Amino acid sequence: MATSARDLSQREFESLPISEPYASTVGKPWRGFQMLMWGPKGAGKSTQSLLLGASLVPHAVAAGGTVMVLAAEEWIGVGVQRRLQRVGIPEEVQEHMMVKEWDGMEDLKSAMKRHNVRWLLVDSISVVDVAGLDLIEYCRSHRIGTILIAHARKGGWTYKGNSKIGHEGEAVLKAYRDEDDGSYMLEVEKNRAVDAPPPPVPAPADVSQLGPHPDAETIMRENPDCTVGEGETQSDQCKAIMASLRAEGKIDDEADAQEAATSADATSEDITEGDDPSGTDTTGGLDDVEPEDEEMSELKALLGQLNQQVNEAID
Repeated sequence: MATSARDLSQREFESLPISEPYASTVGKPWRGFQMLMWGPKGAGKSTQSLLLGASLVPHAVAAGGTVMVLAAEEWIGVGVQRRLQRVGIPEEVQEHMMVKEWDGMEDLKSAMKRHNVRWLLVDSISVVDVAGLDLIEYCRSHRIGTILIAHARKGGWTYKGNSKIGHEGEAVLKAYRDEDDGSYMLEVEKNRAVDAPPPPVPAPADVSQLGPHPDAETIMRENPDCTVGEGETQSDQCKAIMASLRAEGKIDDEADAQEAATSADATSEDITEGDDPSGTDTTGGLDDVEPEDEEMSELKALLGQLNQQVNEAID
């Protein structure tokens, strides 16, 4: 496929706003975004991957899916549990973060399909041969974002693993500890989602050190799959978002319906009143969708809750 430079320059691509400091280091990633995070032992790689994954949960939910942590080194046990507790990810967010043990590629694919995984965290590529198993290509073809954790080679000059992972990926971040004060830092070595690599930034220790999370309206608009009027195909998560926006007064169904009716009248003057060129019954109104609105209210505006929980933890 080829496109003109003019069309490309005017095309709008999706982007996913996330909390600081990741907004400055990672930028606005997109679905299928591949990032490698590496560093020496004790540099905080696993902690950063969990916090970054938590920042992406609302986007995964808006797409009707989850974030999966592939705990290939520690498996499901006390180590991962303590890290989750230490970083302070709210339970409502944790509900949409699946933790999976490594039991082979086919088992992983099956679990990713079952939980509709939109972002996959692999800890680490020393255990999971993501390149040799074609895991990267599988995720790209299904528009699943990946955060790959790698150890440092002896001497700390680069990461252990296939060099094409960093070469073909969109971003490479290095986690390390400052030699002077021992503080945890994040350094961008490569990132196609930002104009120029920013200077190193302090790495957050828990959710209280993250910036405010994007609101429900922003997330909904940045996720094109989450739309109004999809009927039965619209996911419960998207319905929850729409219910939240209605409750906040940011969406007015009656005004939208009136505007649509006015537009239809202006463009259909030749159609007599009562005629339906599609041959379908158009007598139904907003009352037809009231039961769906009741279901949406029972979902308690899921995405709004996620953002509220994260922001409360930050405060």
